Amino acid sequence: MGTIDTNAIAGSYWENITFDYDFTNAPIVLTQVQTDNDASFVKTRQNNITQDGFDLALENDEANLNSGHGTETVAWVAISSGTGDWDGNTFMAGETGDYVTEAFYTLNF
Repeated sequence: MGTIDTNAIAGSYWENITFDYDFTNAPIVLTQVQTDNDASFVKTRQNNITQDGFDLALENDEANLNSGHGTETVAWVAISSGTGDWDGNTFMAGETGDYVTEAFYTLNF
């Protein structure tokens, strides 16, 4: 888990994050923008997730895809796939694959 300050835009530049923990397989990675330093909307993207780390960038909305963005703080957490307990709270971590889109999708658990 950690944070990074970045203005990297997906498609032109990616930040490389290296894990401090030794995962045996590629973990599930969650990222979220923590600041609002630029007036335009932005979300996070991850790429090339391995057991050693991942690439992270910001992605603008469709109206601003080719423009830059101000520096934002992004928080991230990496969790091994499966179920576990975190401070008395049970969790399940997994991935949906590339077939989940903006259309409704049933996820059984």
